[in-house]
Amino acid sequence: MTDQTRSWKGRACGVLAAATVAAGVLAAGAAPAHALIRPDASGCWDPVEIYCIEGTGPDYGGGGGGFQSGHGGVVGADVDQLVLDRLADFDCSQLIAGGLNITGAASPENVYRNATVVRSPTPDPEGGLAKAPVGAGSGGTITVYPQYDTEPPEEIFGYLPPHTGLDRLPSPAEMKAMTVLHEDAHLMGTLGTHTQEQSNQFNLQILTRCLGINKIN
Repeated sequence: MTDQTRSWKGRACGVLAAATVAAGVLAAGAAPAHALIRPDASGCWDPVEIYCIEGTGPDYGGGGGGFQSGHGGVVGADVDQLVLDRLADFDCSQLIAGGLNITGAASPENVYRNATVVRSPTPDPEGGLAKAPVGAGSGGTITVYPQYDTEPPEEIFGYLPPHTGLDRLPSPAEMKAMTVLHEDAHLMGTLGTHTQEQSNQFNLQILTRCLGINKIN
């Protein structure tokens, strides 16, 4: 993406902070995660008391954006479907469209479907994961760099203000979907030239409004 952006499956690690567990987090057998701070040697997150459970993670449903876009060979088939599912959601689509409700050919979903998505064999010299021209719409090209495949979910903590955490860690597919959604916002003209801090702030909005991952203090 133009400025770096850095289902949850198998083992889901949760943090149980005394007297802070909210009942809603316990629904559906999910692990409460109140202060994801740093991984220990086992890969769990360790500030207070750690336990791990087997989980399948969030279910985005089968309705979504329908047929895949054809970009799955570049971004990953699971990422492609996740992006389309999220762009079919009103709140996420409105974020990518800059607060507007845009339908038809100019919608964020159709801009992504009809844009060109290519892979660069060489890394971006600026360290980005992907790039797209601002305001190019479906005539633009999203270029994906090798860093896109190697950015771990833990890098998300670099986007957070000090002394904050997330209610859960994104999966690798969600991290990649965040990158693709960010670039779709560039194609839409929602994101222009921005600082790394502005990029981080927008990515946190994508996590919240598109992927249901919330920042906590």
